[in-house]
Amino acid sequence: MKRNLVLMSLILLLGVSTASAQTTYQLTTTPTFVINTGRSEVVGSVRLTAQNVGPTIASTIEYLYQNVSCDNTAASGITLNSSAPFTGVVLIASVTNTSIGCVVAVTVPGGLNTVAGTSFIEIQGVRGRIDFLGGINNVGQNLNVSLSATPSNSSLFTVPNAGVVGITAVGLVIDDITAGSALQCIGQVSAPDITISEGFNGAFVQHLVTTGGTAAPANPRPVFGAAAPGNTQVRFVVTGLPTGVTLTWPAVVVSGLGTSTLERNTTGTATSQTYEYQCNDQAVCDINTEDFNILPVMAVTATSGFGTANLQIRLFPDLIVSDATSITSVPGAVGIARPRFNDPLRPVPADPIASNAPCTTNLLFPFVANVAGFDTGMAVANTSADDLAFGANLPAGVSAAPQSGTCTFNLWPTNDDGTPGTATSFTTASIAAGATATLVQSAVPAFAGKQGYIITVCNFQFGHGFAFLVDNFGVGAPNIAQGYVALIIPDPVIQPGRFANNTNLAVAQSGEGLSQ
Repeated sequence: MKRNLVLMSLILLLGVSTASAQTTYQLTTTPTFVINTGRSEVVGSVRLTAQNVGPTIASTIEYLYQNVSCDNTAASGITLNSSAPFTGVVLIASVTNTSIGCVVAVTVPGGLNTVAGTSFIEIQGVRGRIDFLGGINNVGQNLNVSLSATPSNSSLFTVPNAGVVGITAVGLVIDDITAGSALQCIGQVSAPDITISEGFNGAFVQHLVTTGGTAAPANPRPVFGAAAPGNTQVRFVVTGLPTGVTLTWPAVVVSGLGTSTLERNTTGTATSQTYEYQCNDQAVCDINTEDFNILPVMAVTATSGFGTANLQIRLFPDLIVSDATSITSVPGAVGIARPRFNDPLRPVPADPIASNAPCTTNLLFPFVANVAGFDTGMAVANTSADDLAFGANLPAGVSAAPQSGTCTFNLWPTNDDGTPGTATSFTTASIAAGATATLVQSAVPAFAGKQGYIITVCNFQFGHGFAFLVDNFGVGAPNIAQGYVALIIPDPVIQPGRFANNTNLAVAQSGEGLSQ
């Protein structure tokens, strides 16, 4: 009888041990690049593979996405993939955003008989609010997930019990912005040229039919919670466009690889244009980093204003009114658009995109004087009539177009004690093509009795200047006489801007060359 009691006790103990076996899991993750300004970026999957035979102990396994706020839940996109015996009985119990990150709680029932090395639980589709981590300057940061279980004796995780699920990266790269320019008087226009690219392969995505009606791609990515998923968009914002200057944006831009396009939103304007990403086969598009060359058409009229417009670019769509305000904000509901971005306009400062300038020549007379017996004579030749010299030897349209216009002489005087005086100006009558205008400093009341330098702005191209300085003090021939050719300042309206030197030889016309 005593022996039987011992045997029964052993059987009961073995039964309890079998029913309460601790499950050991091995953690593996699949890291992905995530856009650093994304508000709803899909991070990599997290898989737990059982390393021993069950049965399991009823438990809750918590996945902590460190410092990352979740934008979706099981109802709005997080999915659980599993194998027997977990399939159909493992539940995502909750998704909670805390001050230390997003916690996804998974409920594991007890009594499941696992198969070592085969049975697994995998979480996919967690969308992180990556922009909270630092925005556009946050590049190359690892996003980690760590594990814990309740009760503590229910699950054991092999080392390491944490893994990388994402790496932050810039989603949109602005490769080049080359400004278009126009000389209004002769209708000469050079086209703007913009090149952008994905920051990494797969940064752009198409989930659904585009606004223009292009079908959804083959091999689409899972939407992971976007009930009405969106497509990646790129917004172009132009500021300071002169009146009467127009930019016509192309309807479709084909990528350099020919695998995708950007489709223009027809509701855009010349100053705010949005393009929507379209891909025929998402799996193919995700293989390489795609680039796009956008060539707006610039046009001016005879009455267009002068000046320079600037361009900035950003990822779109934008945040919504009800968006999260902190890392602890609750995950978004099913109907919230995904993806979306908290992307800043770039570059800062904005780059020139279109300049309209009058036909001008800027001449520098470095020193003029009408003091102590000195006087200065100046001459400006309008050489825009050059057909007689070049027309017969050059192809049609290569010689200058005849232009006429006034010249404004701007004098910056220097006082006797070396301090700068008050600048003054004088404007000539219109100078016809082929004509030369002369000016004597002493004969201009605003310039008489002063010395300094003059910058002359002539409203025609191909102006050239000459100055002659004489000392008339005393009787007879001048004591001193000196002449020089005026220096030509590159047009700061077209450049745009006037720079002291050309430090970047790769950028045309970036410095004041003062060429003749």
